[in-house]
Amino acid sequence: TTDGSEPTQSSQQYSEPITISKVGNTKVRAIASKSGMADSVVAEAEYVVLERVAQPSISPSAGVFTDSVAVELATSTPGAEIRYTLDGTAPNAASPEYTTGIELGLGPDGKEAHYTVRAIAIKSPDMGDSFETRSGDIVVQPQVEEPVISPDSAGPYKDKVLVTITCGSEGATIYYTTDGTDPSTSSLVYPEQGVEVRATGTVVKAIATAPHMAKSRISTSSAFHLKASEPTVKPDGGVFVGSTSVELECPTAGSTMHYTLDGTEPSSSSPAYQGAITIGTTGLVIRAVALHPLLDPSAVVSSEGFTIKAGTPTLSPDSGTFTGMALVRLSSATVGATFRCTLDGSEPKEED
Repeated sequence: TTDGSEPTQSSQQYSEPITISKVGNTKVRAIASKSGMADSVVAEAEYVVLERVAQPSISPSAGVFTDSVAVELATSTPGAEIRYTLDGTAPNAASPEYTTGIELGLGPDGKEAHYTVRAIAIKSPDMGDSFETRSGDIVVQPQVEEPVISPDSAGPYKDKVLVTITCGSEGATIYYTTDGTDPSTSSLVYPEQGVEVRATGTVVKAIATAPHMAKSRISTSSAFHLKASEPTVKPDGGVFVGSTSVELECPTAGSTMHYTLDGTEPSSSSPAYQGAITIGTTGLVIRAVALHPLLDPSAVVSSEGFTIKAGTPTLSPDSGTFTGMALVRLSSATVGATFRCTLDGSEPKEED
């Protein structure tokens, strides 16, 4: 019997070990009997079953962390203490006692470290030790250094800018984007020759990874401002007879040049340059700008002034000896020109 009563031949017969699961004191009493023999003397023993302390929890129980992680242990049994190990051995009452968060850091060489936390909860002598709790693999990794993007100035730059990205962590691979999205390991791998940025407003973002290290923080450049190169005017002003042909050039591939002749600021609504410009009026100044769909407008350039002179008159005949009189004709290559002349050797003026 297990209830303290006197065992008899009608009591439960023993056939296998008796499991005592009731918390507290239990008295087991037993007799042995055999046909033709008197029953044995009653044997009895008292057993004490202690309540088991609640199994401790480990948080976080596994994962990969950067530089360090604080591991928290807890049990729901009031007054219980927690003992733990980090070296893989089973914890016992002599193991370190948990008081506050366990700070797990990098290995002594500053490299990746792996930890397994094993813990039990104890409340002796009132309660039995808890079952052991074991964490998964807790990995602490150093972080890759944040990439450095150069140049760090927004500009402006002409036509394009070569962007370089470096990382101080040995063996790091750099990934980057130019569309404003955050980079990941599926982004473009940074090439050794750098990245040419050819569109104004582009922002370069970069991240670096390395084996057994946590990925770096994301680096973000300024928005790069790129301008088209300014046009050149050939010839750049001067004195010409009759007219002159002026050409505009711009080294920015794919750009369109717009110009004015009346001194106003050129814009996209101004005439587009399509070939040599004929200047036939004195005093004009050419102003030009280059536009590109991916770039900011170039600086406006202004030529020197153009002075256009009428063609020098031709006298026919231009000299000679004549009888009675001479008929002299004047002509000029300048269409519509008016001639002023003198016969006394003085300099002709407009009012002559």
